[in-house]
Amino acid sequence: MPYMPFSATTPVRYPLTTGAFVCAVALGVWSIVTVFSGSRYIGALNFVDATTPLMISVLLLRGIYALRAAPDLKIFSITLICALSFVYTFEAVYKFFFFGWVPKPPELRELLLQIATGLTVLVAFQSRDLRLSGLSKLFLALYALTMLFWWSIGYPQLDSPPHMVQYITLHVSTETVYVINRFAKLFLFVAFFFFYEPGRRQMPPGSAA
Repeated sequence: MPYMPFSATTPVRYPLTTGAFVCAVALGVWSIVTVFSGSRYIGALNFVDATTPLMISVLLLRGIYALRAAPDLKIFSITLICALSFVYTFEAVYKFFFFGWVPKPPELRELLLQIATGLTVLVAFQSRDLRLSGLSKLFLALYALTMLFWWSIGYPQLDSPPHMVQYITLHVSTETVYVINRFAKLFLFVAFFFFYEPGRRQMPPGSAA
């Protein structure tokens, strides 16, 4: 009898995965409704940009699908690690470029915690559930270039003008800063999305290859 990873008994056999799936769908719908209501931010989540939880939702669904034949705990763990690593990798790099952590040890502590959380994704690479594909390398490069460009124009923020040395003199509007920020996060998100190899999935123990 062929192995059926998802069936009528899925909620019983895969309780953690089912819970993650439901949360991912709910988070994605919430984000989309927020965007179509004309707002960029979700107030209930401390005004986080709605595109961020949408990216998290897609990464969770991507992981659940890519590892759909793996044991329940593995699907849940790897997809959660990947999604959390995406968020904290972006936050760590974003904070790093402010360099406020140099004179302020409390900020350095926060940065180190963000870096440590971001690096948890290496566990999934060691187990070969995630891999560096050509597309993931491409989008990681685009992400790095976008962050370097942002920093080189003085690292302007939505609520403040450039506060770093401008290696490239360029005056940008608040809207342009928002676009740069979103493109940076989008490139990193797509890189994480392609860490899951297309067409490759974890087979259960004892199954035929």
